[in-house]
Amino acid sequence: MRLGLIFFLVLFVGCATPQIKPLDLAIDQEITTFPPSPEELLHHTRLIAEVLTTQGSTVTPARQLEILTFLHQSMESFGDFSYIPPMDVAAQLKTAPFVGFEPHSVVETLKLSASIGAEFASQVEIHITKSQLKQGIDQFSADIQLALFKVSTGQLIFKEKVVYSSANPLRSKKRFKKSIQSSFPLKGFIIETRGGREVAKITLGASFGLQIGRKVLIRSRKIRHQLVRGIDQTQISYSTEALAKGEVIQVSTNDAWIWIPEAKRSQFRTGDLVFTLPETSHSIF
Repeated sequence: MRLGLIFFLVLFVGCATPQIKPLDLAIDQEITTFPPSPEELLHHTRLIAEVLTTQGSTVTPARQLEILTFLHQSMESFGDFSYIPPMDVAAQLKTAPFVGFEPHSVVETLKLSASIGAEFASQVEIHITKSQLKQGIDQFSADIQLALFKVSTGQLIFKEKVVYSSANPLRSKKRFKKSIQSSFPLKGFIIETRGGREVAKITLGASFGLQIGRKVLIRSRKIRHQLVRGIDQTQISYSTEALAKGEVIQVSTNDAWIWIPEAKRSQFRTGDLVFTLPETSHSIF
């Protein structure tokens, strides 16, 4: 038993991220072929417009508010989404182009979302599955059918049944968090490396929900410009294979430092991109 414990401790120490002070290391000079522009370094949330397609008679205003609050807070906290205010969506629906709007229609939902500048369109269907009064408190469970579309292409990019329990909203949010983080990784850039790329500073921080121990993948990209009918179109492609994997070791509000294992440090440069991986309960690769 003691030998097993000693072996585990040796393995843990061998795999654990070393304690590093990034600013004590010498700054590196090499920059990637396609670094970010100043505009790309500005933060832009994923703007989303929402349409309710179905809600039965058991979806009272109070229940609807609770469910949508849970949905919005989860998407905003874990996927960097920002919802267009429902009052703005409602006001747009009163304009002439949307008279007789059909919420089940994907085409009309996309048209509505595009008209108010949303990058994503969301269709939401709510069904109450269980309901009871417990000590005068309304406790219920709901199935939320969520479909998300990319407005520019009309592509369905996310479809899932989200289960919500008013008796345990934290558990509901935890289960939903993994799906969001898997489907919508946060994207940032490496803006500085030090110590022969042992550490890198990235444009993601605590304001994005980043915590120490979070893993990120580093990828390169290629940018091509071509003229299509006299219009300059930009095509961006990313490396299919990750250049390296990093782990967050320091976090500030709007940026963070990651540590990279030695074997992968020669693969990337300042200006390459990072994409977050879903959170785990430990910090070992």
